[in-house]
Amino acid sequence: MKKRILIIEGIIAAIAILAVVIVSLLPDPRKGDPVTAGPTESEEARETGTRESVTEAPVSDASTESLTEAPTEPSSAPPMETSTEAPTVPPTEAPTAPPTDPPTEPTEQTQETTVSPSVDYSKIVFVGDSRTKTMASGGRYEFRLVPDDCVSATWGGTLYDGNAQHDVTEAVFKKRPIMVFWYGINDVQMHPERDNADIFIENYDKLLSLTAENPDCTVYVLSVLTTTIYERDYYEGQNDNIRRYNEALSAYCASHGYVYVDITNLLTGDECFYPGDNIHFSEAWYRERFLPTVLRRVGLLK
Repeated sequence: MKKRILIIEGIIAAIAILAVVIVSLLPDPRKGDPVTAGPTESEEARETGTRESVTEAPVSDASTESLTEAPTEPSSAPPMETSTEAPTVPPTEAPTAPPTDPPTEPTEQTQETTVSPSVDYSKIVFVGDSRTKTMASGGRYEFRLVPDDCVSATWGGTLYDGNAQHDVTEAVFKKRPIMVFWYGINDVQMHPERDNADIFIENYDKLLSLTAENPDCTVYVLSVLTTTIYERDYYEGQNDNIRRYNEALSAYCASHGYVYVDITNLLTGDECFYPGDNIHFSEAWYRERFLPTVLRRVGLLK
């Protein structure tokens, strides 16, 4: 019984397989015969339409323009501004000359003198009144025959006033090896006891004692010079007192270790004075007589 059932089942399976084969060989009614059937109507229409659009459809001018001169779509980026103006070139500055130093005031090394360039003025200092001041600048005439640095003097200075003490202190502070003193003409005219030579020497001693702060220096004291004949009446005959002053001054210097220098022979006449002044001396007198004589005496000029 079981064998029959198996045989029947095998026959049924074989029939099913055969049916499947037969069905696969039958043409598909939706597609037509895959071998002999031509293209369907819809396929033919699609092919015809494609050929006409590609090969047979005429190309219009508008089409040509659309292919060859199609407008460019505007860019999404913002348009760049263009300027017709020429680019501005920053101006070039003209080269400037290097700054020059302002002219310096005459100094010990730079001030021009009319005496001798070989004189070492750093070794000497002159102390006195207006007759001393006139040799440099700052006085009434400013002859500038010597550097300002080697003159310590006051216009109208006397032995007994505070200006003279200031000038001597300033000169001592310079520590120069040579100090030259030249006072007396104002003391002859203005001092209450101008007839007393002892008072004159006493006042001079007070000033000269200040040089002790510069013990290595040599102190020279010049004689007092007279005035012109036109001023003698004004000085009330003080030329006699000037001679007494010089005699007392010479003796004082000899006893105190100072060097007295008699320059009275340098004053030969009224032509030695500044024109119209009659008390102060001319530039030529300083340059040609006074300075050469004094500088040789102190050893700075040969």
